[in-house]
Amino acid sequence: MIALLAAVLATGCYRSNSNSDAGNEQDAWVGEDADARQFCVDQGFWECRRDQFAGRITTEEFNTCISSIMPRCEGFAWPAGCRPTEFEASACITILQRGDLAPITTDELYAMYTECDLCP
Repeated sequence: MIALLAAVLATGCYRSNSNSDAGNEQDAWVGEDADARQFCVDQGFWECRRDQFAGRITTEEFNTCISSIMPRCEGFAWPAGCRPTEFEASACITILQRGDLAPITTDELYAMYTECDLCP
């Protein structure tokens, strides 16, 4: 299960925009709609990982947390009228990845930073 999740994360984290022209790759990436399911998987992984890193969960609890991500994200879609960009989704994942913020619980992090409030 963890190997499958790692493969899904790798696919999402290193996606390229084949529709962009060579001179405008960054602008195309910024405006591209974020993949809802991939965001769900990435967000779930980093929520589990930051709790493990900060010592809030054990390795066993981390593995349980990881194994719950794929079923939770199956069929995940953005709410009607919400279309965050890859840039916006990436900003949220970056906040979750920051080691200096790991001591803050995920709920506190979401209350303090608006990067993950993609569909208010």
